[in-house]
Amino acid sequence: MEPIADDPKFPILPMKTFVSLCALALLTNSAFAQSSNFTGLSIGVGMAYSQTKVTEKDPGNSGYSWNNGDTLPQLNITYNFALSDRWLVGLGASYNLNRQDAGTSRGASDLVRTNLDDHSSVYLQPTFALDDRSAIYAKVAYHSLRVETVPVGSSNWNPDRFRTNGLGYGVGYTRLFGKHVFAQGEVQTVTYDNKLLPGNVRYTGPDETIALITLGYKF
Repeated sequence: MEPIADDPKFPILPMKTFVSLCALALLTNSAFAQSSNFTGLSIGVGMAYSQTKVTEKDPGNSGYSWNNGDTLPQLNITYNFALSDRWLVGLGASYNLNRQDAGTSRGASDLVRTNLDDHSSVYLQPTFALDDRSAIYAKVAYHSLRVETVPVGSSNWNPDRFRTNGLGYGVGYTRLFGKHVFAQGEVQTVTYDNKLLPGNVRYTGPDETIALITLGYKF
């Protein structure tokens, strides 16, 4: 019986070709593992610092401006889908767990405080895996919140309450610790729709800059 090596039905690859194919297979599996480590459902609780500016103008006063920073907890839920060896796309939602203090302002006579409440967002999050433990991402988010301006002390201010929506754009970094625990940092800017209320009362903003640190669990 002739050796299989001499049978054209069973060609033997040159050693260099065989080694190259093995290396390519290992690299492909390794690269895929980089994106697959970030796929699936993740839930995180973070601490956000939000710097917010709101202005108000109406015919009866010289206007108010609120500009204040506040710290508040935030809940995030994201589901990441792998698009390729390195790229993913995430769909997610966030909700602020506390009311936000947007500041206190004094006009001609009244002292008025602005609160931001019921703040939620839904977002699209393209992600690039740097390696099997770290990734960077961009974020495009649709935000919704309720604005409330209320008198402080004996002020005669008539409260204004309205809901407004806006678009946010951000960037961030994620780091895995083991298979499930992760930490991430993010910066986002959000611009909300201006509002015209009855009585020709005009609100500009809120304009918001958010810095967020999150600790979470990936399922």
